[in-house]
Amino acid sequence: MKFMLLVSVLVLAYGAQVQAASKRPAANDADLKNAEQQWVNAYYSADGATLSRLEADDFMVIANGEKPQSKKEQIASVAGRGPAGVPAPNVEEEIRHYGNVAVITGLSESSHTRFTTVWVKRNGQWKVVHLHYSTEN
Repeated sequence: MKFMLLVSVLVLAYGAQVQAASKRPAANDADLKNAEQQWVNAYYSADGATLSRLEADDFMVIANGEKPQSKKEQIASVAGRGPAGVPAPNVEEEIRHYGNVAVITGLSESSHTRFTTVWVKRNGQWKVVHLHYSTEN
């Protein structure tokens, strides 16, 4: 599992260099933004079925330097926690595309949380494969 994650990161890094890190958004990111919003809403409402549908099987989350969580671990944690209010709007959000991979970075305004998500388009559907976030002091 760790080996596959390392390989994925290296492939993404190489692809970023080869494609000259395009910061221009795709002509229409509506489908990606829609998937992202569904995913965020599912997290806050503890909707495990939607999280499962939008997260890739090899999904991984790293939060505030804690131990990484797999898709299964994250969904169990969210289900055990229950609904957690409403999501805060994102500011400073940027989408970069590398072929069928999109990287979204930003700041969640009210919680002062910086995040990076990596999405892959598979069979015409966006799936989130990685989330990394940390709260600013």
